Amino acid sequence: MLVLAATGLLEWLARVVPKCVVRGIQFGLGVQLVLLALRDYVRADGGWGCALAGVAFVVALALAGLFLSGGFEQFSHLFPRPMLGVLLVFEGWTLLTLLRDTVSAKSEFMIALLVGLTAGGLPYGYVVGLLVGTALYYLARGGTLRLGHD
Repeated sequence: MLVLAATGLLEWLARVVPKCVVRGIQFGLGVQLVLLALRDYVRADGGWGCALAGVAFVVALALAGLFLSGGFEQFSHLFPRPMLGVLLVFEGWTLLTLLRDTVSAKSEFMIALLVGLTAGGLPYGYVVGLLVGTALYYLARGGTLRLGHD
């Protein structure tokens, strides 16, 4: 990231990569976080873990999230995995809701969904989604490709 910022490539990427592709990548990450949480964290301690996750879910709703800074690795060992799983679910859900920005333009929404599913489901899916989504966006914008009736 430092190299991208220092060379000016970060600004170029911000200009070239459309917002719907960024939202698609965030959507894919959100799906992966939710699945990881439900698969590896919430069920980590069996029935007790599910009950603990339920309590953590209610507490997390009441507190409306927890903001963590650096040092998460040391901090995370203080809590049972099911509680961390609930936090991952909330973070994943937050990323999933960012997709709302693209709903008004059907073609951008379709691109964002495609990028998200690619990012979340394929090996190297984030790179594939970024490249394919950007190409689809510019093809749709130029009129070569119709993905929806905007």
